[in-house]
Amino acid sequence: MADANRQLAFAETLQLHAGQEPDPTTKARAVPIYASTSFVFNDSAVSPRLIVDF
Repeated sequence: MADANRQLAFAETLQLHAGQEPDPTTKARAVPIYASTSFVFNDSAVSPRLIVDF
């Protein structure tokens, strides 16, 4: 990895974790990742308005 890329990766990591407080129970300091691939809709007419192309 080039030095410029390494510095960018380091800066992005700092920005991601800035201001994070450790969890009082687990002492984890990482930002949680919520992987979600499915959603529940009350009405099928609602879902097209909420779907976003990734």
